[in-house]
Amino acid sequence: MSEIYNTSITGINIIALVYKAGGNQNMGNLSICGTECNTCHFYGENCTGCNECKGKVFYLPEETTCAIYNCTVNEKGLADCGKCGKMPCDIWKQTRDPSFSDEEFEENTRQRIQALKNIQ
Repeated sequence: MSEIYNTSITGINIIALVYKAGGNQNMGNLSICGTECNTCHFYGENCTGCNECKGKVFYLPEETTCAIYNCTVNEKGLADCGKCGKMPCDIWKQTRDPSFSDEEFEENTRQRIQALKNIQ
């Protein structure tokens, strides 16, 4: 199983950035787990998105792949988490942004699931 990293850059909790992605033609700026890249201020200048960098996002140790990306793409060979019957899974919960309240995390999860359903 992939390791989960919880890091922060300049006081901003980075764990949520694991969800950012882009580059998949069918998904636009939507990450494999349903988060919109353009909602992140790191996207563009510091980050090309999970799909573009194949899960090796800038804030993880070198040669380390995002746990969600690794599971979905590398291990299961899926285009996105919406193709997996376990969504939302334990990895989503383990990579949860700890700055989110339970209610915020539930709403974020609901929005990401809906975004992935919209591309099905």
